[in-house]
Amino acid sequence: MTLNVAHGRGNGINQVFQSAKRISENVDAIGALLRRVAPDVAVLQEADGSSFWSGDFNHVSSLAEKGGFSHSVHGLNVKGAGIAFGTAILSRRLPDDARCVTFDPSPPTFSKGFVSASLPFEDDPASRVTVVSAHLDFSRNSVREKQVQKMVETLEGRIGPPVILGDFNAAWEEGSPVRTLARRLRLKAYKPEEKGHITFPTLKTRLDWVLISEDLEFVSHEILPDVVSDHLAAVAVVRKKARDNREQGGKPPKR
Repeated sequence: MTLNVAHGRGNGINQVFQSAKRISENVDAIGALLRRVAPDVAVLQEADGSSFWSGDFNHVSSLAEKGGFSHSVHGLNVKGAGIAFGTAILSRRLPDDARCVTFDPSPPTFSKGFVSASLPFEDDPASRVTVVSAHLDFSRNSVREKQVQKMVETLEGRIGPPVILGDFNAAWEEGSPVRTLARRLRLKAYKPEEKGHITFPTLKTRLDWVLISEDLEFVSHEILPDVVSDHLAAVAVVRKKARDNREQGGKPPKR
């Protein structure tokens, strides 16, 4: 599952204009969604540590607890002047080799980045997958292209097939950084050319993506209707390709 949690502001304009009580209620709503959907892994963007503008509490720790996750990895891509936020991974299994990468500064917008971790498959603990929570710049495609290049340089050679989820601030048109990343790391998206799958209702477009290795396959993919942010959550069930599923005894796949 991937969701830009929008600093806990819900679908409001900016968290600065929200009371601490409202921020807390919004985070509670996200936590309730996580507990209901119960994904094995959830990745977050615009995920705050203790920040003056979003209630002065750690949203990632709170969401891990409310969602019933045993583990969390929080990469702070912005930290200072009473503000701390970035990307995060919530997991039910112990992550390994966690890394946080912050992209080069891109004023006037806040810095973006990604966090990655190696996680075991539930039915095959000896095999691992590299999960990435990514957030790209929203204002300029030229900046997003440089950020994708940094991701490629960093993630090439990681252990296990990659699953990259997050807010790419881009659709699947020609020259899109989403397509560039997929091509460079040999990833695929779920029906990328198909209309619908809208994750950012304001612009009626798909900005949030689940990209998986060619060694994996989609069992299902859905956009949740719950309005807990200005983005909608994308949830995918992913498994190893069929030749490996037989080795796992045909057990039902997990989110």
